[in-house]
Amino acid sequence: MDFSIIVACSQEGGIGKNNTLPWKIPNDLKHFKTITTDCPSDKSNVVIMGRRTWESLPYKPLPKRINIIVSATIDASVEAQGHVLVVRSFEAALEKASKVHNVQNVFVIGGSRLYEEALKHTSCIKIYITHILKYVDCDVYLPLSIVKDHYTLTREGSINSHDGLNYAFCEYDPFKN
Repeated sequence: MDFSIIVACSQEGGIGKNNTLPWKIPNDLKHFKTITTDCPSDKSNVVIMGRRTWESLPYKPLPKRINIIVSATIDASVEAQGHVLVVRSFEAALEKASKVHNVQNVFVIGGSRLYEEALKHTSCIKIYITHILKYVDCDVYLPLSIVKDHYTLTREGSINSHDGLNYAFCEYDPFKN
């Protein structure tokens, strides 16, 4: 099953600090919501995330999306919340997403271990990166070397600013063989 990745990262690839986003950029959150929810009314989008990403969400589950959590420790009882599925591996998440009725798009939304696995996967068709154009103190990172070695920049958005942080919405596609 084809999927995309969506992430915001600092210059050196930082994506989180103490299980939270290390910046507050409302326009980035709006961008994330728009990308991950945009689909026809008779379709659904799927977001795949790890346990820590799930735990960091201010609202669970993310509305208007099927939430798939990859975790060996989360109890399947969270599925009772509706629009939530729990699996044990990234491959199982892709398999589960392929069986969801009327899926339009699938997005990997974090964390770092899933990003690394997804970036190396042959079914990744696009990466949406909000580049935070500054060093930001983080304890979790996106492996930017994989992006550089396997993907090409196809859309570089204009530079925006919020609270002294410059950022740009960019898109990458895999290299063509």
